[in-house]
Amino acid sequence: MTGGSAAETGSSARDDNEDARADEKREVQERAGESERDVMRVFIGCHSRTVSSLPAIVARLTRAGRAR
Repeated sequence: MTGGSAAETGSSARDDNEDARADEKREVQERAGESERDVMRVFIGCHSRTVSSLPAIVARLTRAGRAR
């Protein structure tokens, strides 16, 4: 009884540790994915604002060029 239960307890603790590490790794990957999506949303938002304001920027630059 003493040898068998100690081996089973050690195996169970090892399995618990592996499960905890796997859960932690999964959480880190999920957070990284969320951060990446947030960065892409910000980039796309900035890009779309820049593209929509390009005609105004070109007009301003053209006027500035003519003024010289």
